[in-house]
Amino acid sequence: MNKRIRTNRLHRYILASGLIMVSFGIWISCSKDVGVSSISPTDDGVSSRRSVGTKPAVGGSNYADFHPQTGVNYDPFSGMTLKERREAIGGPETAKKYLRIMVKHLAQVMADDKFRAILHSVIPDLKEGEIHISKITEQYPQILETLSKGFKDAVADGAISGHLAQLLGGPSSDAEMLYKASKALFDLEIAVANPHGETWDASQAIPVFFAPIDGTSMEGIDTDLQPIVIPVEGDAAPYTVLVLNFDEDMLSLYDGVSATPVSRQEGLWTWRNILNSFSLVSSAYAHYPPSPFDDPGDPPHDPCYGEDIIAPVDRVVMYYDHEDWPNGAPEIFVGIIWVQDEENEPVDPFRTTEAQLEDLDDENVWYSDFADITARHGTCGANGSLQIVYIEEMDPWGGDDLGRWFNVTIPAGGATPNRKDLTTNDVRLRIRRTDQDS
Repeated sequence: MNKRIRTNRLHRYILASGLIMVSFGIWISCSKDVGVSSISPTDDGVSSRRSVGTKPAVGGSNYADFHPQTGVNYDPFSGMTLKERREAIGGPETAKKYLRIMVKHLAQVMADDKFRAILHSVIPDLKEGEIHISKITEQYPQILETLSKGFKDAVADGAISGHLAQLLGGPSSDAEMLYKASKALFDLEIAVANPHGETWDASQAIPVFFAPIDGTSMEGIDTDLQPIVIPVEGDAAPYTVLVLNFDEDMLSLYDGVSATPVSRQEGLWTWRNILNSFSLVSSAYAHYPPSPFDDPGDPPHDPCYGEDIIAPVDRVVMYYDHEDWPNGAPEIFVGIIWVQDEENEPVDPFRTTEAQLEDLDDENVWYSDFADITARHGTCGANGSLQIVYIEEMDPWGGDDLGRWFNVTIPAGGATPNRKDLTTNDVRLRIRRTDQDS
């Protein structure tokens, strides 16, 4: 399954479609003279998708009383780390309660012929991308009104507690409450999942499910607006369904993870740059300063960490990526921890970004195009060890290890010198030692 593609191709297509519709005199209007515009080519919440048909003419006098303003961040948990956001939502069980309400309300929108035509025109296939709930409701306030009707009461009736429920309560309207909840829940998004070789027929309503947070089954609402559960098996949907999920592409942003963490000795960057410009020290040493340049009070850092740089993903194959088909493509990260014990010398850990491994999608495929990714530090000599090496698939409620290895040494000789193959039932990862600086 291909990695999510977040580009502006959809935006340009929809804009072009809108211009074509205008030329043929097809307009979408409402009794309040509020124009429902096509999705702007500058919006960043819509993913790439298939061809988009013309929008049906829909309207009404009861548009939602809440209209998100451009440039305003309505996410009540903006700026929180991933851990803080999880806690503020109330954990995965609380999140499920919100998702059950959301899919029920989405199923009601799906049952309306006019609204279903709109959904069909803007929702991408899961293999092409997703679209945020917030983006649809911004562009189609009549959908927001129907989608959000009774949302506050549903949250109250569901006895949902926690920080999110408190923030969304009070004088907020149904529309505002649902919109903010969709942003708080990792910016909820939807996509259409089809069996191999099939597509969604817009004349037919389809069931609505939310991607499983845990376990091997999906909860949803069928076309008769009744609860339904299906097992998650195989690599594609058993029949055409609408899937609600968290925006997992945002996880690394929430977590504030960087592939090149800044050293505590930030004031030394200038010194290192000056020294490097005069070739007084090697560029590898610039990654982790030797003890003469430490700030007062810090323990000395062994300069050998600037030697024998590690390429953590020389080759890799996943046998099981820990990501079921409703969740789309996996979010894979590789990390190294040199020293974890606080009594030992503290060396910054390394962790890839999601973008660095975004093409690592398919199971049972060898990938060798990540070999140019290198860590900031090395093995402290040819016989040095890496305390922890891991590869994991990250989801909103935690990561699943494909492999985690301890006290890893990389042999200097043998059949494959300066390389080490690390294996589990789920993955085979080759790391490499190199003298090439990152």
